Amino acid sequence: MYNGLTNTLVDILIPPLCVSCKKEGNFVCENCLGDINIYKYFVCPICRKRIYEGTLDKKCAYTSGLKRFLGAPLPYTDKTTKKLLLSLKYSRVKSLIYPLSQILIQFLERNGFSKIIEKNRDRLTIAPIPLYNFRERERGFNQSYEIAKFVGEYYKIPVEKLLRKHKNTRPQTELEQKEKRFVNVLGAFSVTDANLVKGRIIILIDDVYTTGATISECARTLRTAGAKEIWGMTVARGE
Repeated sequence: MYNGLTNTLVDILIPPLCVSCKKEGNFVCENCLGDINIYKYFVCPICRKRIYEGTLDKKCAYTSGLKRFLGAPLPYTDKTTKKLLLSLKYSRVKSLIYPLSQILIQFLERNGFSKIIEKNRDRLTIAPIPLYNFRERERGFNQSYEIAKFVGEYYKIPVEKLLRKHKNTRPQTELEQKEKRFVNVLGAFSVTDANLVKGRIIILIDDVYTTGATISECARTLRTAGAKEIWGMTVARGE
């Protein structure tokens, strides 16, 4: 109760500002959210075609390492979207996790995700993309894990930290060339418990899909450990 009271007093004395327009009241205001052109359908992150139930064709599945891609509602090319995600990760505005998670869940509901998982519910596990330990301690949280918890709670799917990042790689945003991003994360992840992976359908959750290097490497690591299928899910994707 004390912590809650303290947070309330801080908000009264120093009201939060919208990270996009700086309007007082919330870390993201309704006007800025309303200005984002939210995507309506599941779209393949490789060929950019609309995909039924998120299922990728063979070529795109091979390229991405994913059986399905269940995202993403927000365009990363949008200025407000980019400000939200950068503020979340690098300015540690953890309060943005809730509205971003709700946008993702609403998008999933519009695209029949509830029906998709009913066919596979007994085999599903959600796994967030991990951060290197030092990075997570520095930030105070892993945004992918926090988003995963909201999705897992809503759909009653277990959330497990199945992956560990044991290599402190350079931030992907510092590498412009796609090939360098794939090399940067090669061999950077390991499975925490193979018994929780074997035969399972793993839903990898991250905040944004750009080149797909990170999620592809995580998918490869999980398949090597015996996962049956890997699905990807993100809040935003690049063009």
